[in-house]
Amino acid sequence: MIIEAIEDFAKLFLEQIKNPIQVISHFDTDGITSAAIMSKTLERLNKQFSIKIIKQLSQEEIDLFPENKTILLLDLGSGSIESLALTNKKIFIIDHHEINSKNIPFNVSMISPHLLEDYEELCSAELTYLFSKVVSNENTNLSHLAIIGMIGDTMEKEINSTREKIIRESEVKIKKGLLIYPSTRPLDKSLEYSSRPFIPGVTGDSKGTYELLKEAGIEKKDRNFKSLIDLDETEMKHLTTSIMLRLSSKEYKDYIGNLYLIKFFNKIEDAREISAIINACSRMGKSEVSLMLCLGNSNARKKAERLYVKYRQHIISGLKFIEQ
Repeated sequence: MIIEAIEDFAKLFLEQIKNPIQVISHFDTDGITSAAIMSKTLERLNKQFSIKIIKQLSQEEIDLFPENKTILLLDLGSGSIESLALTNKKIFIIDHHEINSKNIPFNVSMISPHLLEDYEELCSAELTYLFSKVVSNENTNLSHLAIIGMIGDTMEKEINSTREKIIRESEVKIKKGLLIYPSTRPLDKSLEYSSRPFIPGVTGDSKGTYELLKEAGIEKKDRNFKSLIDLDETEMKHLTTSIMLRLSSKEYKDYIGNLYLIKFFNKIEDAREISAIINACSRMGKSEVSLMLCLGNSNARKKAERLYVKYRQHIISGLKFIEQ
């Protein structure tokens, strides 16, 4: 069972950490949310730690491991077991990627679904959250970060029993519909800036966006269009049909599913958009902004939103160039 394995890992971790901890995490949404969960967990334990966000665990990064710190890898390490065995440093790993060697060396302790007989697919943020919850039940208020990480790794369509418990603890609201984000903002803006899916004649084109909404029979309410989550069943059906006519059948099927609505900065937000913002910051070379965003820093939120707008503009102009 995954929980039993995590309990053993947590016990060993808490017994053995005498030095300050160097947390090293991956720069994507799953890695950033894992780092945020671990940061809060270690802070509540009054442990001394530092966090480093990296794109990949190269041999150069392994050679830079500090001598006087316990190393904790998040969303990294599964593909580097043999190299880590040569370091002779105590290393803890929480990772969900496939392992290149099942022979775990004596200096490495690891949580991985791939080491268990009853395999359940879980992302690193979910595994880190389960570890955090074993450490203290106070950490259940970090469950929303596990949901963002799970969506960042596009695992939300496979709901296993452990993931279902995390979803319940996060008090996420789920609504079935089009997977266009943000589902909480005016629909015309969500469609115009949609890159997943890229809608020909609509993405990056305000005129095409208005034409699609007119065709779907969706009109402005007061001065703005409704958001996706506010559409009634008939409106959602008409909008879906209009978008379907502009996409291939395969693309269309990929973009129907569950919308995950979480409480973030005391507002109901689309978890898919928050995931995209975190990812955009890292892709723009600002992983520290996405980490602070996950930790609830309001200044980081403003910076992250500006970076996200720039990133979307880059993506959309690239997609339009390809289309032309």
